[in-house]
Amino acid sequence: MPASNEREEWQRALDGDRAAMDALLRRHERSVYLFGLRMCGDEEAAREVLQNTLLTAFEKLASFRGDAKLSTWLFTLARSHCSRLHRRTRSAPLHDVSLDVPLSAPVIPDEDQNQEAEASHAQMARLVGTAISLLPEGQREAVVLKDVQDLSLEEAAGVAELELQAFKSRLHRAREQLKVNLATLLQEQPASTGITACPELQSALHASRNAGVDRAVCTAIEEHLKICERCRELMGPLQDAAALCRRLPGGAVPEEVQRAVRTALANAVGK
Repeated sequence: MPASNEREEWQRALDGDRAAMDALLRRHERSVYLFGLRMCGDEEAAREVLQNTLLTAFEKLASFRGDAKLSTWLFTLARSHCSRLHRRTRSAPLHDVSLDVPLSAPVIPDEDQNQEAEASHAQMARLVGTAISLLPEGQREAVVLKDVQDLSLEEAAGVAELELQAFKSRLHRAREQLKVNLATLLQEQPASTGITACPELQSALHASRNAGVDRAVCTAIEEHLKICERCRELMGPLQDAAALCRRLPGGAVPEEVQRAVRTALANAVGK
C-alpha cells in the first residue's frame, strides 16, 4: 500500500487536486526516467517514455487501486511504453549509461582524495552500467527492477509479468551473467610473458590500439580462435571478451568493452 502521506495525496488527486497530482508524479519522475534510460534507449527515448508514462498516469489514476506502490504501477506503465517504442523504432539501449549509483564511501577530508574517490566511483558506475547493458533484455530488466530500482521480488515480478519463481530464476541467471560480464570488463593486463604469440592476434592487437575495436574485429577474433590450434588455450578470457561485442544489441562498441578486448588480446600475446 502507498505510504500514508502518498495515500493522502493520491486521494486528493482523485478528488481533482491538481497540486496533489503534480506532487505525486514529480516525486517519481526521476526513477521513471532512469528506468527508461536503462531499459529503453538513449536520453531522447527515456524522455519520451517519461512523458508518455506521466500522461497515462494522469489519465488513469482512478484505475490505480492502491494495492501496490505507486512507483510499481508507474514502472509497469513505463515498461509498456518502452516496449511500444522498441516495436516502433527497434532502437537499442545505450551501452555507456551510468547506473547513477550513490557514493556510499565515508567522507574523505582531503580534496584530492575526494576527487580521486569520485572519479573511481564514476568509472565503476560506467563499468556496471555497461555490464548490465550487455545482459539479454529480460535479464537486464530483472536486474534493473530488483537491484537498481530496489523493488521487492514480488513487485519486480509483477512489473515483469512473471510468476515469482520464474522471476527469481531469471534474476539469478542475470546476476551470474553480470558477474561474468564484470570479470571480463575488469580483467587486468599482466607483465610481458615473452611467449611466442600468434601473428594474427598480434596483428589484431596492433589494429585495436590504432583504430579501436569494432564488431568486425571481435568477429574476426572469434572466428580465428575456432580454427587456430596455437590459440586453443586462449579460448576462455579472449573469447569471453570478444563475445561481449556480439551480445551488444547495436550501435558503437563502448570504450569499456573495447578496453576489455584490448586487454585480453595483450594478455594472449604477452604484451
